[in-house]
Amino acid sequence: MAKITLYGLSRSGKTCYLTAMSQALGQGIDMGNRSYFTAICPNPFQQAKLDNGFYGMVNGKWPKGTDNEKPTNKEMIYTFDLNYCMRLIQSIDILDYRGGLLNTANSLDLDKQQELLKASIGSGVILFFLGADVIMEAMQSNPTAMTQISFCNTLHAAYRKQESNWEKTPIMIVITKADMFETNHVDREEAKQFVIRRLQPFFGRGTKMTVAITMISLGRNLQNTGEDDLSGDLIVGGTSGNLHIPLLYSAYNFFAQEVERVTGEIRSTQSDIYKSKVALEHELGRSSLARFFVNNESSIRNALDSYRRQASMAEQQKKDMIAVFAQIGSMLKEGADIFVDGEQI
Repeated sequence: MAKITLYGLSRSGKTCYLTAMSQALGQGIDMGNRSYFTAICPNPFQQAKLDNGFYGMVNGKWPKGTDNEKPTNKEMIYTFDLNYCMRLIQSIDILDYRGGLLNTANSLDLDKQQELLKASIGSGVILFFLGADVIMEAMQSNPTAMTQISFCNTLHAAYRKQESNWEKTPIMIVITKADMFETNHVDREEAKQFVIRRLQPFFGRGTKMTVAITMISLGRNLQNTGEDDLSGDLIVGGTSGNLHIPLLYSAYNFFAQEVERVTGEIRSTQSDIYKSKVALEHELGRSSLARFFVNNESSIRNALDSYRRQASMAEQQKKDMIAVFAQIGSMLKEGADIFVDGEQI
């Protein structure tokens, strides 16, 4: 089980993303030759909750943000299985929570806030969610909006205080509601570069971090036309609106860790093969009389054959993973800008 941490203030789009993503990636993404990548929620209750939110969107109602939930339902951990060709890559936990808890100044919420921040320890990936509406306001020098963007620095500082190997945790800035840029005649690239400048420490050199930025949307011309009323064209499915990019980015990093693990396993098995060969040569070099009383040749050869089979299977597993790794990487380059230690790849 791995963990993805979603950081986002109130109305940043976390709940809407989870709702739509569960539909889009549940249908599967064709990675080529009809080989599908999926993100499936194996918990019927959790999926039913997500489905209810989606049905509301189809019927012209935004899902209620977690800030609007009843007190007993303010937090929920969703589990998703990331699969390729129906084979499990990684199970992940995603926490949906009351976004206002992150930047509250209410001392009564302090314990809950610290609990939420501690929950990020051990994350495989951290996703920071920023709404296009906030970004456009910040581009007009709205101080509240600029503070909301800069708050990502505070949240990551809190993470670094708790996680000693923080530079090994990949980060993605997820700009939600991206269709609003077109609706308001704002250039997407200009908006993206504005965010990068506001969060420039993430993209600087010397951090040894992997950082990405992407834009997602649930359709075209989506707007609030009343209290939680939704208007516009809802488009949810497959790779539409880049909904797949944050989860693919996460899967890519989990794949990288798995490739490293299998590579280590191959090295270890190759070492066992070498030791078995040395032992076999030693055994065959013993006198016939000594081997008559204690003969280890058969057991050594069996072990050697076993190690060779293990190495062959691991090599094929690594080959298959690298092929998928490359496919995911190509899709990510189309939907996100990725920086490694400050250099865009």
